Amino acid sequence: MKSRRLVLLQALKHAAASRWERVFNQLEKRLQGVRQELSDRVRAFFVDALRELGAVLYAKGIRMKEISVFDPFDEVKQNDTLEEMLYYVKQLLVHAHSAIHKIGTLNSVEFSRR
Repeated sequence: MKSRRLVLLQALKHAAASRWERVFNQLEKRLQGVRQELSDRVRAFFVDALRELGAVLYAKGIRMKEISVFDPFDEVKQNDTLEEMLYYVKQLLVHAHSAIHKIGTLNSVEFSRR
């Protein structure tokens, strides 16, 4: 799973959003076999992905709080199902990609809580 995480983060560096979206969709399909309840292993995967995403953003001069109004690590802890986790992470990646490539504005970053 670590290699998938690294491929996803590398794909975020490309201007075409379709790259990271394709990798994320592959990850979603791979995780469909996982129980809907989040295991510690799956949760740890996403925590590691957030840390690495933070490093990618930092290298671009972007803080995590610029793309998320909520603390992403708290959100990972609060998500109860794989579906919720994937939804949250995908929204975070949309905002991260936009910030990295300066697409649109991020003045009103909002994530809906389920």
